Amino acid sequence: MKVSIALCTYNGEKHFPEQLKSISRQSCLPDELVVCDDCSTDSTLKILEDFSRTVPFEVRIFNNETNLGPAGNFAKAISLCQGKWIFLCDQDDRWLPDKIKTSSEKLARMEETFGQDMPLLVHTDAIVADEDMQELSSSLWAFQHSYPEKVIRWQNSSTRIWLLAVQPF
Repeated sequence: MKVSIALCTYNGEKHFPEQLKSISRQSCLPDELVVCDDCSTDSTLKILEDFSRTVPFEVRIFNNETNLGPAGNFAKAISLCQGKWIFLCDQDDRWLPDKIKTSSEKLARMEETFGQDMPLLVHTDAIVADEDMQELSSSLWAFQHSYPEKVIRWQNSSTRIWLLAVQPF
């Protein structure tokens, strides 16, 4: 299954290189990394260009002509992804080595259960850290006092969406 990562950036030079390293160290690499930069004025684009020459997967970089803001930037990045499965990625994230592998396995099992035409979403918990990567909480859900059921189902007359919540990696 083709896997895309939609990554949005904006003046991310301080923490961004660590996220790129965590992507390149995945046990299951993506097929492509689609980056939409929202008019950075720092070295973010140079960092991306350098990174793109060091990894065995495609890196496509788009520099917005005007600032789209987070929602608009992610919408653009998602629209440019070619993979069937799209992982959303913030520039200040750090992914544990099996994030893509574990999430892809969950998606594959969900497709077996619900069919390939069913829209699916895997939402993972996260470790909460400060800007110096000091752990504040081992669970974003606990930190925000939101404890999703193992499977949450939502549907209306024309659409069914299944959300599978999985533990942190």
